[in-house]
Amino acid sequence: MKPLITLAALTLITASGATHTHAQTPGLNLANAGYTASDPASAARAFEAALAAGGLSDAQARGVRLALSDALGQTGETSGRVAALAPLATEASYAVQSRLAYALDAAKRPTEAATAYAAAAQDAPTPQARVDMLRGRVFALSNLSQGAETLATVQKLATEQGLNRDDAINLAYISVKFSDDRLAQGFFARADTLQPLAGDVALDAAYSAQRVKDREATARYLKRSLDGEESGDPARRYQVRRGLADLSRRAGASASLFYDDTGSQSARVPGAGSGNLQVGTEAYFRPLGYNNGRPVDVFFRAFETLDSRRGDPTGSETVQGWIGARIKPFAGQNLILEGSRLVSIGDRALDDWMVRAAWSTSSGLDLHPGIAASRMHQIYVDVAHLTRANATFAVVDGRIGRSYQPGGGSLILAPFVGATLSWDSGLAREAALGVGPGVWFRLWTRQDRYRAPQSYIDVALQYRVRLAGDRRAEGLFGNVSFTY
Repeated sequence: MKPLITLAALTLITASGATHTHAQTPGLNLANAGYTASDPASAARAFEAALAAGGLSDAQARGVRLALSDALGQTGETSGRVAALAPLATEASYAVQSRLAYALDAAKRPTEAATAYAAAAQDAPTPQARVDMLRGRVFALSNLSQGAETLATVQKLATEQGLNRDDAINLAYISVKFSDDRLAQGFFARADTLQPLAGDVALDAAYSAQRVKDREATARYLKRSLDGEESGDPARRYQVRRGLADLSRRAGASASLFYDDTGSQSARVPGAGSGNLQVGTEAYFRPLGYNNGRPVDVFFRAFETLDSRRGDPTGSETVQGWIGARIKPFAGQNLILEGSRLVSIGDRALDDWMVRAAWSTSSGLDLHPGIAASRMHQIYVDVAHLTRANATFAVVDGRIGRSYQPGGGSLILAPFVGATLSWDSGLAREAALGVGPGVWFRLWTRQDRYRAPQSYIDVALQYRVRLAGDRRAEGLFGNVSFTY
């Protein structure tokens, strides 16, 4: 049977194999064989007939198989492409291996496709062709969840010049998928230079930068995610702004005023003495910044008793100082470990060492755009030990209620019911448990376009009934505080 393709066309097919750059582009000008590029199915049938007829030299058969693969690629046929190239699979040339890689990829055979992409990259005729093959190998390996090999190939692309913005973003996400955020940051930065990142991509780039503790990049990408998104989800925008506020905090201060009816242990901070009315202040600095949600604080605090109906010491002679450091070791848990030196500023104060651990969880006390009311709860646990005095203090305070944002502003009103269990090893009756209703006001302040409010004023008032233990658990308790 006479082949259905002319010798002139075969010559063109054979020549085309050396210039192939993409398996989706026919390697033959099909018009020379009596067909048009708009009719790849007819071309494929012609090439198949030529192979079936036989009588072709090895070079001619090779050219027909390459052209057949291209034509089948245009028709979307996958298994036929692989079959057409199978007799050439051992040839290491770019012309064969690139086509084979694309065909295997389309046939959802990523293991074999990854191998073909690697072989094609070795023989790539141009830098851009090499990039195309390495990129194809990356995605094939990624689909196989072969992290080490995927990242090794991604690393090869880090210095290639032929990547466009979408390539860089995709490679960044693959690097994140396999837990290499430092590699991802290079690709995010590369995409950002081509066109500034925005929206979800900028947000993901920020979280990646945060994991490698790149504070500057984290802040930049968080701000980019907010720019031009004024019409986006208000709750999500607020959480991004809250993240920027936390990230930007390098220092802080607070001042508190405590009152209770019994005056036996007003302050939550052990070592602060007794009295019905006490005032305290603290200032701290974060030498490592936010530290990816694990800040380290160096602090100084002082407390003074202002009034005591029981005749306890008051005034400047009661001023108790602390110098210490604390760490939040886990980003996802509000656990604080503290060590400090108590310094006797007043004559009635102590010189001692204190170790302390505190844990808390809460909801409903931050602002919630678009939500007028929500459930409120807080659990606070604090345990401390004075080494020289050999005294242990502990408090467990739980509150549950509802929080309201009147007018959607910066004020939170939260009526609650709470229970407090305290322990003091230095008292005759060590434990005390009280429960009762209360109300909590919190006014948030100091915010801007990019940062959520960073400071707040708290006013809380509660009346407790003693359920067990010492009488210090009952009465009226209140505090006013400002946290900067």
